[in-house]
This record gives sequence, structure tokens and C-alpha cells, in this order.
Amino acid sequence: MNVTAEAYKESKKLLEYISTPAGFVASAIDTDNYHRIFARDGVIATIAALLTEDKKLIKTGKQTLLTLAKYQDETGRIVSNVSPDGKRVSFGIQVGRIDASAWFIIGVGQYVKRTKDIAFAKKMHPYIKKTIQYLSAIEMNGRGFLYIPFGGDWADEYLNHGYVLFDQLLYLQAQRDFVYINKILKYKYKDIERKSKFLEKQIIVNFIPKLTDVDDPAFYQRSEAFEKLHQGFKKPYALAYFVQGDMGEYFDVFANSLLLILTKLPDTFKKEFLKYSLNLLNKQKISLIPAFSPVIKKNHEKNQHHRWKMLKFSYVFRQKNKPYHYHNGGLWPLVQGFFIAALYCEGKNKEAKKITEDFADILAKNKYKFVEYYDGKNGKPNGTEFLGFSASAYIFAYLTSFDNKKIFI
Repeated sequence: MNVTAEAYKESKKLLEYISTPAGFVASAIDTDNYHRIFARDGVIATIAALLTEDKKLIKTGKQTLLTLAKYQDETGRIVSNVSPDGKRVSFGIQVGRIDASAWFIIGVGQYVKRTKDIAFAKKMHPYIKKTIQYLSAIEMNGRGFLYIPFGGDWADEYLNHGYVLFDQLLYLQAQRDFVYINKILKYKYKDIERKSKFLEKQIIVNFIPKLTDVDDPAFYQRSEAFEKLHQGFKKPYALAYFVQGDMGEYFDVFANSLLLILTKLPDTFKKEFLKYSLNLLNKQKISLIPAFSPVIKKNHEKNQHHRWKMLKFSYVFRQKNKPYHYHNGGLWPLVQGFFIAALYCEGKNKEAKKITEDFADILAKNKYKFVEYYDGKNGKPNGTEFLGFSASAYIFAYLTSFDNKKIFI
């Protein structure tokens, strides 16, 4: 068995190991709160299970979605995590995890699309409808974009806030999956379908700023300050976020990968993005791409010095985001899986396969411990081990590159 196939086998084995009667827990290790069903981790594992077509794993994925629905609150919000026995329920510590709710809708939609389980769609419809209404309220001004607080998504100790690209893309896919469920159940869907189509345009216009887009109806805010802010962005990738008085000019690889997977982009942008991202990957100690780049340091560029000041106090228990660690330049298998899927979506089949082979080698050398991330400077493994989303990421990479599958349908 070659290493790519072996890594796939080991990834599936970990998903089997983290399966419980209540669904997928985040890690095989019972440390901190990782032995809980997380909305984010659980749905990612559920989608991976669906791609494998393994009936036992798919059954666990279904139970994951049922557990998340069970602990939905009165607003429609989905838990960040819940213990398998249901005794410990968390919606987040400092702030709620907005992406948890979007992932939940996506999980239900992808499950029904692949299994054609109409009975499950009917059972889950009241829950996802309530969650869509909750997310709609988080648009705040009712103009299409979710407003995300610091720590409101997977990058929970990083700097993203305001109108965050990553979360708008999850919202887009959640709307699409909600439309699909409504269609097959013969419920009304036209309004949300129109909204999702406009949201895709809004994302492209506002997160890939161009001077010619100022007069577009999808341009989010017609003000002198907002226009000048956007006109100054000249990077070969999309904005990480924007908010009044600030924008994230750094490279958010997870968000940009989803952007390529979920939207129709100008060819010029895609060409520049692929060249830039592959060049960045080739500069790394090991063949994994940083979650966010460039690394934020104490002596950052003069016009960005405030980033370090913000980052060094952006944590709950301990500072994880030292240079080249965690989200601050750490190399995440989770991000790598989506990045490889994006390469495949753009016809970079040769590159996707080669990077997947390198991914497998890295996992094998680390004895398939499926760590959280690798140090961006020396390539050493770091963080929690035996994480379901790290194994799921390899499943995405392998099945998109070698079996022509898509993460989202």
C-alpha cells in the first residue's frame, strides 16, 4: 500500500475511533473539552464521512447532526460544543461561535443531498429554518453580511472581526443548502435563493476590491472612507475582513480556498491567487500552507504594528499565537485539505496530487497523530493530537485529488 492510500486508511480509522453514540467528538484524547461534539469539527467529520461512503461513519455523522439540533437554543443558535452525555453545553466562552450555526445547516444539507433521506430532511427542517433566521438577525443591518465579533469563528484567538470573508462564505453555502432542503420538501425557497445569488456577488465585489466596483449595487457601503480603504488593497488574494476603519490585508488561506470552491471568480484573480499561494507553499519548511500570512511579530511593519498589540492579548487561557504558532503562521492540516480541494477545483490536478502525496508523507512521519498544527518555522508538530478535523482534511485532499469528488455538492 502506498503512503497516500495508507494515510487515507488511517484517517478513516481515526474517524471510527472518535465515533460515539452521540456523534463525532473532536479528538480521541480526553483533554480540555476536546472529547465533545463540536458543531464545526463534527460537521467537517460528517462531510468527510459522506465522501468515504462508509455506512458506519455516515450513521455517526447523522447522529452528530441530531445531537446539535437537540441542544439548539430558543434563538436558533447552535452550540459550539456539547459533551456526549449532554451535561456540558457551550455556545462559546467570550463570544458565541457564529460559524457553528452555519456549519450545522451545511451539514444537514450535504447529508440530505448525498443520502436522499427525505424523512431526515423533514425532521431537520424546523431546526435549520430557525438557524437561518438566527443568522439573518446577525446581519445586524439586514444588508446581507454577517457581523462577526472577535473570536466568533474557527480562528477564535486571531484578529478577524466585522465582516469576515470566511463566515460570509459559510453563510452562502448554508443558504444554498437551505434552498435545496426547501425545494425537495416543496416549501417556499425563491426569496432565499435570490438572497444567496446576491450574496455571492456581494462577496466578490467587496472582498476583491476594485475601483470599478464602487457603483455596483452589491458594493456594501458608499462612503468616502470605505471607498478609499478598499482602493488601497492590491493583493493577489481576497480581504480577510473589513470593518469601519480597518480591513484585514493578510492572507486567510482557509477563506480564500472556500472562495475558489464556492464562487465564480474572474480568471485574472484565480491566476494570481494560484501563483501566489503555490509560491507561499513552496517556501515552507514542510509542504503545508500557513493558515494566515504573513506572520505577525512584535516588530511588525510600521503601519501594522497594532496587529501584534491586539494579537498578544487575544486569548482565553494562554497565548498560543506566538510567531509561527497556532493561527499566526501555523501550518494546519485542516486548512491544507481545503486548499488542495481548491486547487483541484481550478484544474490544478497535477499540483493537487503532488501536494496530497506530500501531505501523506507528513502524516506518516508523525505516525498519524493528526496534530492540530505544525510550527511554521521548524515544521515540528504542535497542539492537540488525534483531531478529527485533521483526519477529515486528508480525506478531502485524497478523495478530491484521486477520486474526483467534491467537498460540497
